[in-house]
Amino acid sequence: MRSGTTRRQLSLEDEIWQRTYTVAKHLQRAGYCHGHCIGEGLHLAEQGQCVIVQWDGNNNGVWDTIPAKEADQTGFRVKDNVLETLRGATSCQGKGWEKNDRSQYGTHHGVYR
Repeated sequence: MRSGTTRRQLSLEDEIWQRTYTVAKHLQRAGYCHGHCIGEGLHLAEQGQCVIVQWDGNNNGVWDTIPAKEADQTGFRVKDNVLETLRGATSCQGKGWEKNDRSQYGTHHGVYR
């Protein structure tokens, strides 16, 4: 029984590390442009509960917005204590945000401040 708990704990720690790393890499790249991009590279909203980052991922000198699955914008927001992401985000509202809630761990693991 203890071994299962340890595995779940390690799995949770790995998941949290991966999420933190992903957000950190996007923040690190925010604003990069290999040309003349228009707009803000980093947009904070909702009292720090949402951030949209832009960076020129394909080095074409612009921040592409379409198609959404290849857009240079990525949004991260905390909603109901769960981290959500959206590729191609243009605002912190709307639908299509992917919840990063891993309920298989047997407890709710949200974002804590």
